[in-house]
Amino acid sequence: TAFVVAPEETGPDTGLIHFAHGWGGNRFQYREMMHDFAARYDLVCVGTEYRQSGYDFDPERGLGAYRPYDASHYQVVDCLLTVREALARFPVNPTRLFAFGGSQGGHIALLMAELSPRTFGLTIAGSALTYIDPARMEWTGRLMSPDELAIRDAVRMAPRIDCPVVLM
Repeated sequence: TAFVVAPEETGPDTGLIHFAHGWGGNRFQYREMMHDFAARYDLVCVGTEYRQSGYDFDPERGLGAYRPYDASHYQVVDCLLTVREALARFPVNPTRLFAFGGSQGGHIALLMAELSPRTFGLTIAGSALTYIDPARMEWTGRLMSPDELAIRDAVRMAPRIDCPVVLM
């Protein structure tokens, strides 16, 4: 499930930006920014409702997250699949693809750029988690193996990123 805001008209310079919400947030977290960016920057704006949080967790309020929580692996897959689906539906300039997120969404944006290194032209991560430390692992309600931690370690995988990164 995704929230999409498209410019009134699309053309050869129309781009796409994916918005990844924070831990326990939902696809509408960046609604105002998405409307602004669609009009101001000629971008199709897509916000994924990824599994285990938001409306998937609480269909009434759209807030919170399951425990145990996967903490950015399944969620990255959901976001990349949403980008793929959006690209199939909207003709956009492939040189204008961007990933944005804050908090866990920033973690997801970094992991998206690392796992799909030639996809995005810019990644913006605000107050991003960069790895799952012991306190965050406790928050997830589960123990993770070293391999599970490694695939969530944005610092370790940073050399895979093939686009500029803005850290806020």
